[in-house]
Amino acid sequence: MDNVEGPIEVWVACSQLLIGVRYFYMCLNDLLAIGGGGNFALRLDGDLLSGTSGLCETFGNSCLAHSMDFELKNVELWGFIHSSSHIIRG
Repeated sequence: MDNVEGPIEVWVACSQLLIGVRYFYMCLNDLLAIGGGGNFALRLDGDLLSGTSGLCETFGNSCLAHSMDFELKNVELWGFIHSSSHIIRG
């Protein structure tokens, strides 16, 4: 795997950028996308083999990859499960 040298950049959505922006994430049968407005900050095709990245209004980020179109080498997905010690019964 290639390593990218340089500092880590954190992109945070701010209220000035969010006026009229509706997408933080979008999940369809054929794509998974983060950010919106103009381009997606990150878009992965449904087969998880390729994607795109570009300037988006949600985060004000630049391209997050070496080029706007790219192929994925590895994919790691995480999920979260709500855990509670309190069981609510109806």
